[in-house]
Amino acid sequence: MYTVRVITDVSECRAVWEEVIPRESIWDLWEVRDCFHRHYQRPLHFIVASEKGRTCGLLPLSWIEEAGIYGYFPGETWNGTTWLEQNRICDHAGGTWETLLDYCPGAYHLRYLRHPGAGSPKECAIDEVGYLFSPPHYEYDIENYFGEFSRKSRKRLRHDLDAFEKRGLSYRFDEMEDFDQLVKLNEDRFGADSYFSDRRFTKSFRSLMELLQDRGWMRITTVMVAGEIAAVDLGCIFNGVYTLLGGARMKITPVWPRSSISIIYAWLVSESSEWSISSAAVSPGRQSSISLPVRFIFWPAKAGRIRPDRRSLKMRTERVLVVGTTPDYIDAICHYCPDRALFLTGKDARAGCARSYRQPDLDSEVLCDLSRFVPAVAALEKHLKRFRIHITGITCFDCESLALASHLAAAFSLPFVSPEAVAASRNKFTSRRLWQAAGLPCPKVCLVRSPTDAIRFLGEVKQPVVLKPLTGSGSELIFPCRDVEDCLDAFHTLLLRLRIHPNRRMYDDQWHGGERIDPHRAFVIEELVEGEEFSCDFILGDEGPKIIRITKKIPARDQMFGTTGAYILVNELPPEIDLGGFCLQVGQAARALGISRAICMLDFIVAHGKAMMLEMTPRPGGDCLPSLERLSSGFDILGYALDFAEGRESAPPAFGSWQPLVGLHLLAEESGVVRRIDVRNLREDHRVLECRLDVVPSHRVIMPPEDYNSRRLGHAIFKPDSFENADEECLDLLGKVIVEMDPAR
Repeated sequence: MYTVRVITDVSECRAVWEEVIPRESIWDLWEVRDCFHRHYQRPLHFIVASEKGRTCGLLPLSWIEEAGIYGYFPGETWNGTTWLEQNRICDHAGGTWETLLDYCPGAYHLRYLRHPGAGSPKECAIDEVGYLFSPPHYEYDIENYFGEFSRKSRKRLRHDLDAFEKRGLSYRFDEMEDFDQLVKLNEDRFGADSYFSDRRFTKSFRSLMELLQDRGWMRITTVMVAGEIAAVDLGCIFNGVYTLLGGARMKITPVWPRSSISIIYAWLVSESSEWSISSAAVSPGRQSSISLPVRFIFWPAKAGRIRPDRRSLKMRTERVLVVGTTPDYIDAICHYCPDRALFLTGKDARAGCARSYRQPDLDSEVLCDLSRFVPAVAALEKHLKRFRIHITGITCFDCESLALASHLAAAFSLPFVSPEAVAASRNKFTSRRLWQAAGLPCPKVCLVRSPTDAIRFLGEVKQPVVLKPLTGSGSELIFPCRDVEDCLDAFHTLLLRLRIHPNRRMYDDQWHGGERIDPHRAFVIEELVEGEEFSCDFILGDEGPKIIRITKKIPARDQMFGTTGAYILVNELPPEIDLGGFCLQVGQAARALGISRAICMLDFIVAHGKAMMLEMTPRPGGDCLPSLERLSSGFDILGYALDFAEGRESAPPAFGSWQPLVGLHLLAEESGVVRRIDVRNLREDHRVLECRLDVVPSHRVIMPPEDYNSRRLGHAIFKPDSFENADEECLDLLGKVIVEMDPAR
């Protein structure tokens, strides 16, 4: 017997989809359907049947709220009905159809299903198909099809085709700019009566086109008469099968009567280059797939009724440039701040990214090599010119991209932290020396180029020390040293790991006192300060420093030194720290680094009645902090950063008004390949407000010090029953997560 369960997490749904759905047609690809899901964001409800640990049935549903029904994933709709076709309900065991449908908690409307064979429910009906064209019936020859017309009709058709030939009938393929013409033709013809009158559908279709172009599958066919575009169709080739997606033709006018429009399509059928088409029926009402060499491309489907994206190439668009951020932040910004950002993203940003993150539209992202300034600027300028985009501000959320953001701001005459201030904040040795010169509390520090330097500093301070990279962020490669042997081991580990570290931008050469310093060979050693560690975001603006939020860090058990297991969002400082004095301190610390206006993040330890500062960087805090803040007060720090970049300083929540919550990191405890992650018990816990997985099965985990990022599986935001025992409740919730690993090859 099989068991049935429901999954709603997008990463789990993707894993099951890719496990059981064969990649036969373009509609079977998760990536294709995700083009629509990431714009509609319908709640997922995948009903899965399993037998002996093997998935034997799948009914992938999405909740369509406005219709009050479940539809086939991803639930994209126009006029209340879904559009994607060749939908499957997997039934590998035979007879699970009825059971899967019985588990649907409400009404459902499933369209364009492939015939399931045995076990079909009685309520199955044939969808509308319109006119059917079967190539085998005509032996794959368009002339045989024309033979069904009357002699008079054939003669008139030939005469009109010849007339168009004389007027200059021509065609072209795969011109990206013609997509906008397809859009325009549909708007001119259908107006508001459009598949894409829903803005989500428009953006989804554009995302689909960009995906097809990126994979090399896209085919755009354009017909011109006397140099004027008369018709455009968009299709794709996958697995040797051509699939028509949508089309547009000119509006019927006295100059272009209905007969002329029909002739244009007839010419498409009879004269276009050879393509592969299959023996499947071709329907003008739905997209179709076809495949044996023949003389025509396709039989025209009904016009796609595409409404243009309002941000056409003729419009000037204002955007905030987001430099070098990661897929999870891009996903969040696209969701909470749509159409506000232009992303300058590294080409390798999505490599190894297992989670299906939302990707920006074609005009909203520039992919380039961020390590090379001149080519990055050239790619950006080309993109701005192509899409007529005006940059209204620059922001950055990643330490390794701050220098590039600063240079770009200077190149485009936009406000941002200066390159010198960025360098001072990134260099942990320089920042500490500047703070010490200003009389501000921070640990004693020394630059070390050899194990001897580290051992000498250990003897001078006569207490435990910490050896860490000169630059970097988070807990990466931070080692406590209590004796000479610890110093030797830590120094050689740093030397080895930084030499082969893949993120070269994070460890670019630094300058101090006019001297170039190589972070791969020179490190920082500082006294180990014992105490509770905190992190805060603050604004340094026209009205002086203002604290946005403060979080207390809970160290992760059984992980490398410095690893944060959870954040507690608090609404007050420890009693020994005065809020007014602390604001004055962070403002002085920022100005000592040369920062005059920015959103900054500060890590500090409360010890000896002081806030001992560890690191300050001109960007907001990362990890799960944006989600934690959003659930606590509805405040979106990412959107606030976009406003700030444009000079609009809206007020964040007043310090002290936050709802205390905890952001818990889900960290792997061993190396290997993830076979299964089960967080159902965690999600069902009454304390948990959000649980997000960032990886899927097959994700490879490599533990520190070899790798510090792959162990991060996701996070959970929860409200503990008792904040005094928050660390124990973190352990309790982590015990509800099941992670099964296979040994890494």
